[in-house]
Amino acid sequence: ASEAIVICDSSGRVTHASRQAAVLAGGNPLLKRFEEAFDFVLPENHADGRDAENERRLLHEAARGNRSSIRREVACTRADGEHLLLLLSSSPLQDKAGDGLGSVMILADITEAKRAAAALEESERQSMKMLEQRVAERTAELSRANYMLTQLNREMQDFAFLASHDLQEPLRKIHTFLDLLVDELG
Repeated sequence: ASEAIVICDSSGRVTHASRQAAVLAGGNPLLKRFEEAFDFVLPENHADGRDAENERRLLHEAARGNRSSIRREVACTRADGEHLLLLLSSSPLQDKAGDGLGSVMILADITEAKRAAAALEESERQSMKMLEQRVAERTAELSRANYMLTQLNREMQDFAFLASHDLQEPLRKIHTFLDLLVDELG
């Protein structure tokens, strides 16, 4: 399996581990306590108010099977120094009477998925930034075009006023001459 699978007994000791679990632990994790075999880095404070000490206690209890199923993202440094983000899922093991026998812990490497999600988010942020910049540029162009159109409209109104005024004077003269002709010729 591509995930690390670990089975712990009721004291939290690793009794079975997949090859991937051994790679993640940097050696054979058998008979070690789960928290000793896997060195998880937990944030000091979570956004929802959980603190690292409570998270460690929760993981210890989950390894012993004293908790219902949990799912947590944890960080881990592999033996070769590579930092990984893991999705830890645990389920308690019980016998037929319902007594706790331990737990099954599955550690899925989500590092690449998180990196891809971060890259996608950054790409979307850059796209939005470029789009906002293009909208701002286009808005500025439209504002300039609107200003120019307003200026041209004002100039056309001025020209129309002057042309109308200038054409009214010859019409007045013609009207005056017509009035004189009518007066003289009856």
